[in-house]
Amino acid sequence: MQGSAGEPHRAPSLTLASSRLATNMQKACSVLATVRFKRFADSSSLSKLEDLRKVAMDRHIQGAMLSYFLSARQELEAIDARNKMKAADESLGSLEKEYAACRAKLEREIKDMKANKEEEVKKAMEAKENNWAKERKTHVDELTTLREKAKTLEEQLASVTKERDEAISQRGELTKEVDALSAKVGSLELDLGTQYDDGFRYAVEQMKVIFPEVEPAKLDELDALNQIVDGKLVPYTLPGYT
Repeated sequence: MQGSAGEPHRAPSLTLASSRLATNMQKACSVLATVRFKRFADSSSLSKLEDLRKVAMDRHIQGAMLSYFLSARQELEAIDARNKMKAADESLGSLEKEYAACRAKLEREIKDMKANKEEEVKKAMEAKENNWAKERKTHVDELTTLREKAKTLEEQLASVTKERDEAISQRGELTKEVDALSAKVGSLELDLGTQYDDGFRYAVEQMKVIFPEVEPAKLDELDALNQIVDGKLVPYTLPGYT
């Protein structure tokens, strides 16, 4: 974690200890400097043995103080290093948390985007399938209609073919009947012509009996097929053949 000014947050205990140690070092240095200044300001104070002992003691104290200062400085640097390491760890933890949060957010966004895309693809596929179903139904309906129409036409064709066959059969029968009637009519016409000739011949024979004075040669000129034209007997001809 970071403070409001962007600096790493340090543990309160370590910061307080290092601050106190630094303060004590400053005070000790100030006292030592004052003592040394007072001792060596007057060189006559070194003429006595007792003074020399005191100076030596001061030097011993100075060495101890220096050792203490060195140890305190090292401890202070160690505390500062630990503070920096802790701040770095906390910063790293914060970064890891931010990274995890960012990653989770990205994963959610990717998941949402994927879900949205899948939903869009699903909707598109459903729409396409619906269109295919409608087109297929339309084609099936058209095919069914065409099949029904073809079936109706086949039935009509079969009916017409049957009627044609019946008509052909009836025509054959009628043709036979017509031929029979034609033959019968021909026979009747022949019989009628024969009867006509016989009747005409009987009439001529009767005239011979009734009119014996008529020359037989004249009567022989009589014919049932002759006609009278301008007072004369001429052979009968059909109209249009003269």
